[in-house]
Amino acid sequence: MRILYLLSASAVIFGALVTGLAQQVHVDSLANNGQITWTAPAGSVCRVEWAASLGSNTVWRPNWLSLQGIATKSSNTTVEVPMFYRVACVTNLLFPMPVNRQFAFRLQEGAQVTTQVFWFGGRLTMPWSSNEYAAFRGSSSSTIGLGFARSTGDALYEIWHGVEQPLFRLAPVGTTWTIEKGKSARIQATIETNEMVTVPAGTFYALKHRREVVQSDCFYDLGDVWYEWISPGLGMVKFADPSESGGPGETAELLYVTDQ
Repeated sequence: MRILYLLSASAVIFGALVTGLAQQVHVDSLANNGQITWTAPAGSVCRVEWAASLGSNTVWRPNWLSLQGIATKSSNTTVEVPMFYRVACVTNLLFPMPVNRQFAFRLQEGAQVTTQVFWFGGRLTMPWSSNEYAAFRGSSSSTIGLGFARSTGDALYEIWHGVEQPLFRLAPVGTTWTIEKGKSARIQATIETNEMVTVPAGTFYALKHRREVVQSDCFYDLGDVWYEWISPGLGMVKFADPSESGGPGETAELLYVTDQ
């Protein structure tokens, strides 16, 4: 994973100053019309950050939270406002999650076929962590609810009961770890193989993750096994649960990915 920072001063006050860590990434313009334009490697996930001043202790802010809900203690109030901007881009993520990206899957359970859509929303920082997480949700709130996750170059992490844990990994075949789910269930995750997978959206190189319930609860049955295929740089492309708790089995295959 590479984190690329591109810095530009406020065009209205200072004109444009550009620096960068890679020549293929640069700020193209910061115009008086209120728009900033930059060039970054395809597949990057970027955000615009701002600072009130530049120096050895510059604080770059990724949002406007410090400028909201301001309590005034006297007739005069002073706050820091954006004067400098930079673009921070992250490349080579295992599972990129840009805002408003949607994944649509063909979901089949026995003879029943439906479409399930998952989308990613805004970013937030948890009180106990400096990491930034993406909010995600499925088209059926009863099926997935609301979750929070972040990706690095070699793992996708989720928040579960205030604890961060890896859901997927980019690691050698045979790598195993444990995931906590439900009320008290423990699931053993294993990278079983890497292979080419063909789904309606196309053919992808993917890591096949095997899941097995090794400690059950009221949501997960002991011994249940299912599989998930993750394509590095894209995300999940296929899911298969041959047992489905004694039912006909369930599969989900990627139909399309779109950025709104």
